Amino acid sequence: MMKLYMSVDIEGITGVANWDDAEIGHQEHQYYRKIMTREVLAASKEAKSNGVREILVKDAHASGRNILIDELPEYVTVIRGWSGHPFSMVQGLDGSFDALFMMGYHSPSGSLGNPLSHTMASSIIREMRLNGHRISEFTLHALVAGHYKVPVTLLSGDDEMCKQAKELIPQIITLPVKLGFGNAVVTKTPSKVFEEYKSAVKEALNVKRFRECIPVIPSSLSMEIVYSHPTIAYKYSFFPGVEMTDESTIRYKAENIFDMMTFIQFCS
Repeated sequence: MMKLYMSVDIEGITGVANWDDAEIGHQEHQYYRKIMTREVLAASKEAKSNGVREILVKDAHASGRNILIDELPEYVTVIRGWSGHPFSMVQGLDGSFDALFMMGYHSPSGSLGNPLSHTMASSIIREMRLNGHRISEFTLHALVAGHYKVPVTLLSGDDEMCKQAKELIPQIITLPVKLGFGNAVVTKTPSKVFEEYKSAVKEALNVKRFRECIPVIPSSLSMEIVYSHPTIAYKYSFFPGVEMTDESTIRYKAENIFDMMTFIQFCS
């Protein structure tokens, strides 16, 4: 019987196309938090029928208080809010888990794959790079899974994010729910996506896939953060080990994944 971790964001959830859809307090968010919850429910039910005995869900958007927990079954446990742990959107993940699902994920900052594309703190960060390459929240947290040798076997979200996930983990199962273009999306209907989770989850829990879906951690971890304003870069340039590479950018060479995520925790 398997143990599964689900990290769930909202910007890559079916139909979400505007920040009002994603922010607590807006009427639109009341609707899309239900869709978010029902995507978790659809994946959880199928996981249960495929041998998963325990599911830990991280509500990984904004305040971490989006998922309607009373709609989930008793074998699901939910992390709400933020502990402050550097592993952030996968806090609580460790080597005891058999697989990680990343659901509702979105394209990185600087991408046209989603009108809400960003990486971590959207209000202050223009771009994040690892070893010179633009990086997404998916990649950051998948590398945490790699640190624990936990396979990342399923990603759902916008089409561009699904394509980028395949570059990191070619054997990952992806479920694209919408296509971003400009300030709009072409989206599937929730009912279609709920149905597609059945086959996607079944494939993602095939144990033959697990070894091929463990992310490979780069030998070098040089992280750059480009801020929206030079004053922010100046402030965070005082984090130990950081150097400013231009007026808006800082660079940090991490020793390991925990070190890298700690840097991000304190500088974003």
